[in-house]
Amino acid sequence: MRRPGRPAWTAGTVESVTASVNPLIPAAYDLAWSGTALALLVLAVVALISLARSAKQLSSGQALVWTLVVIFVPALGALAWLFIGRRAARPAAVAVDRG
Repeated sequence: MRRPGRPAWTAGTVESVTASVNPLIPAAYDLAWSGTALALLVLAVVALISLARSAKQLSSGQALVWTLVVIFVPALGALAWLFIGRRAARPAAVAVDRG
């Protein structure tokens, strides 16, 4: 059925498209982006908790720089802290003479 003010070629097409799409069900890309954002948030939180636990082995300047890197560069900063920074923050193992 043609509505007034619409061209003849659009008759019925808009109604059939909107009737088949449920606006309450998110599209696949919405789910993918939401999952990615959630994973990055969890990664940043885990890195910040790990950084807070290791802060005693770091100087205040190092802790501040790592915190800023994790916050402002979420993916790379968190991964850098988890793979590089934690190892550098560990105290050196004390050699025991068993001789």
